[in-house]
Amino acid sequence: MLSGLPAQPYHILVSQADAQPGSQVWSFGFDAPIPTAPVPLIGSDEQVPLPLQAAYMTIYAARNFQVRLPYQTDPEPPLTEAQRTTIHTQLVQAGCRG
Repeated sequence: MLSGLPAQPYHILVSQADAQPGSQVWSFGFDAPIPTAPVPLIGSDEQVPLPLQAAYMTIYAARNFQVRLPYQTDPEPPLTEAQRTTIHTQLVQAGCRG
């Protein structure tokens, strides 16, 4: 669908129905918060900001993922060494890994 995406592990794609195939992409990595994405409204030039980081944190806390997920093992697929270091540091700071 898209080519030339930045070398980041995560991407948010927003496409307005009447502007397709055009779209906007926000890319982010392990060391950055999830961006707020502007969600277009049908039949309007208005956009509503969708605070994805806040939504993620709310769900994470509500489902108690800090104690439910196996943070002692690396996720699949394998991480690069830089990703592994970043995630390990973040997990130690959050108290999920020793």
